[in-house]
Amino acid sequence: MTEIFSFFLIIIVILIFFYIAIIKPEIRNIIITALILRLIIIFIGNYISLPDSQYDAKTFENLAAVFAKDGFFEVLKNSNIENKSNFISLVIAVPYSVFGRDILIPITMNLLFSMGTIVLGWHVAKKIWNSSIAKKVAWILAIYPSIILYSSVVLREVYIWFFLLLAINCIINWSRTNDLKMIVFAIINFYILSLFHGPLLLGAVVFLFIVILEKIKKMYSVTKGKIKLKDVFVLTLIFVFFINLFIGNIDIPKLAGSSIIENINQILIRSENTTTGEASYPIWSKFNDRNDIVFKLPAKLFLFYGFPLPWELQKISHLIFMFDSFFYLFLIFLLLKNFKYIWNNHTLRILFLIFIFYSIIFSLGVGNFGTGFRHRTKFLFLLMLIVAPYLPKITFNRKIKN
Repeated sequence: MTEIFSFFLIIIVILIFFYIAIIKPEIRNIIITALILRLIIIFIGNYISLPDSQYDAKTFENLAAVFAKDGFFEVLKNSNIENKSNFISLVIAVPYSVFGRDILIPITMNLLFSMGTIVLGWHVAKKIWNSSIAKKVAWILAIYPSIILYSSVVLREVYIWFFLLLAINCIINWSRTNDLKMIVFAIINFYILSLFHGPLLLGAVVFLFIVILEKIKKMYSVTKGKIKLKDVFVLTLIFVFFINLFIGNIDIPKLAGSSIIENINQILIRSENTTTGEASYPIWSKFNDRNDIVFKLPAKLFLFYGFPLPWELQKISHLIFMFDSFFYLFLIFLLLKNFKYIWNNHTLRILFLIFIFYSIIFSLGVGNFGTGFRHRTKFLFLLMLIVAPYLPKITFNRKIKN
């Protein structure tokens, strides 16, 4: 019964995206290519262990089976567990509790969100730029190795990509329309992100801080002293959010409460514990005291996106990490080269501030390029949207000039 359900589930997902390919001829080849590549990797994963398919992936899947063993309603009772990092296990446990345990079920769910991310990424890029640039972004999302990999193993990345893009879409809509609903929808998506990975809620903090600044600026410059009731309402809600955040009523997993000192101490502990193993960052990158956090932050940012360098490789399998880092360094080069235009664009400035804030937060907690490889993939979509027009064109139909 479970195997039959799994088979029909993956067929349904395939049919959904074949239908989307038919009604969206502009990205038909992209969707079909992405779908085929992911199905191939899923098939291969049935016979060999894919990278990152052990440890966390097995833990999430095993825990889902534990949650599901007593039935659907027990899964609902477990939905208030304190460890929010296990939320993905609860998501997987829902179909497990009804149809039984089969690894193909969460893999198919990954396929659904991964393919949805490509379509959504294309849509968002088209909204920011134009159709031609959006296709470049969609092609990269379709064929980029780490994106294909994390679409095929039981990890949180596919859900994070999807809901982060939904939040970005709401932010773009708000930046153009100033619609209150878009603020609310963006916060909802950031909250969903935090269920999968707690610190991602900090993206909402950055966004709301930008909203506060812009609302105050508008109240003083545009309205000439006249205060709109809607603006007062928005500012009141945001201030309530910040007050609850700072007094500790809003819990952000992996952060040590609202105390700055506690969080700094936690960063020092994580630096010591994570800078280990054959994929470790250089020993000098460890934070030895609080001052180190400030002085070594630029280096940690570089290591997060740019490591490993060729002379740091320990084995052949590390080549994939190196080539991945080269691509990120290329994207960051495009960002820095065109920073003036990006900063002067209202929408891109918001996306950049969220990107740099996320980069700082995650780089502080990472001490090896194996973990960094997975975490930086979370922000690849955000970075590509910012530098999309400067990406080289991808084509498979070059015309030969006579």
